[in-house]
Amino acid sequence: MKMPVTPWWIFIIIFVFSIHAEGLSPPIIDSFIVNTNPIIEGDKVSLSWMVNADETTRFMIDGGVGPVKYHFGSIEVSPTVTTTYTLTASNEAGSDSKTAQVVVVKDPNFRKKIVLNSIPSIGGNIWAGKWNWRREVGDTNDDQGIKNAGIRSIFIFDISSIPSNTGIDNVEIEFSDYHSFPGSNDPFSDLGCLNAYYINPSSTFIGNYDASSSYGPMFTICDIKKLDKPFSSESLAKAIKEDLGKRFFSELRLQFEKETDGDNEQEGISFGPNVKLIIHPKSRIGSPSWTPDPP
Repeated sequence: MKMPVTPWWIFIIIFVFSIHAEGLSPPIIDSFIVNTNPIIEGDKVSLSWMVNADETTRFMIDGGVGPVKYHFGSIEVSPTVTTTYTLTASNEAGSDSKTAQVVVVKDPNFRKKIVLNSIPSIGGNIWAGKWNWRREVGDTNDDQGIKNAGIRSIFIFDISSIPSNTGIDNVEIEFSDYHSFPGSNDPFSDLGCLNAYYINPSSTFIGNYDASSSYGPMFTICDIKKLDKPFSSESLAKAIKEDLGKRFFSELRLQFEKETDGDNEQEGISFGPNVKLIIHPKSRIGSPSWTPDPP
């Protein structure tokens, strides 16, 4: 019995596909976060993600969400119980997965603290009219297309789920991980102290290096080791309180005192994906219960 002959074009397709697959890199999930934790039963919350991936990559979030289309974005969920979601990104070269947990509490008075993760898909940095996803602050060299330009780092937080009458005792900022630019000088000795400004998000892309903020610096850091632990800011707590119920997002902008030291060398700091804004609501003496401000 004569065996059927495989058409020649099948071999070409297989050959081309194998070359394409060999050139692929597996996707890497940069971040997958819950924008606000915890939530009250019945509330909605956003899951946000950022993935380094090619156009063939498929994205899936379990827990009833299903496939999503893009390598960055966010989607709302409303679980009735504490739920862990898993984002999986896959292509022919491999896959990557990360989990994010939404904590659901039944009692609206039981919120000891509210943790807001910076949203990766709408943060990043800006310099000399340019913008990208990286979370960096410092100055540039020729490798970035323009030398001696100040880099400002932008962190966006979703405050829309916090009731407008929430009393705030204190606010903390936590930088989960950071490092100086490889091979760079100490940015604090070259560029001065690091200032944090609370900015109206509509002014994010102002070209002027000077931050446009009526509050002035929320806090100032003059030693890189101060980034190792969370630190509090009463000024930031006041500014956020004033915006509850008025804005969906708050923006924190970091920038050094000097735009550049003019030496055509790159100095600065890179931050990890999970910068947190931790809000401590007011509580009754001797009780963990959350107490709103009076109307």
